[in-house]
Amino acid sequence: MFCRSAEITPVGASRPIPVDVRIVAATHRDLPKMVAEGKFREDLYYRLSAVILETTPLRDRPEDLEPLVVHFTREICKENGFNRTLHRRCLEVMRDYHWKGNVRELRSVVERHLIASDSDLIRVEDLDARLYQKKETDEPKTLKEIDNYLEGIKKQMVLDAVKSTRTKAEAARKLDIPPNGLHYFVVKYGLETKL
Repeated sequence: MFCRSAEITPVGASRPIPVDVRIVAATHRDLPKMVAEGKFREDLYYRLSAVILETTPLRDRPEDLEPLVVHFTREICKENGFNRTLHRRCLEVMRDYHWKGNVRELRSVVERHLIASDSDLIRVEDLDARLYQKKETDEPKTLKEIDNYLEGIKKQMVLDAVKSTRTKAEAARKLDIPPNGLHYFVVKYGLETKL
């Protein structure tokens, strides 16, 4: 095992080659418990655990969200040759999201919105409906919180219908509402520029 010997033998080679590597591994699992249960190799655990850095989940570090979003936005814009940004209200919505996938999920969400947008400014109404879902630990305590959550879903449904159809009539049919109902929601959610 090259963790111990610091050598590898490539396929077809007759002699090992010395390697100088450091392994950085990450997990959300309880490895000591898995070792005790026989679900993870004990020798591998001890080789990987020379230095352990424990970090709290992103959902418990809301103060880190904005600098990470700014960093990812710059990085993604540079990679793709455009200059886009997220509106400050997007950060407010993102702070309330659970982020099960931690920083990787955050980067993926930022990248998806920056690349899929047809505008240089990603507004709160452009966000995926799932970002309006509250943290799992935050059960709605008031009717207002439930109303806000449902409004976010409605807004995303209207936006998706408008973006995926050619006419207002098609969008209204897709939502199973009359055209004047669609007009009401478009005005209510400030989506006039999307038509």
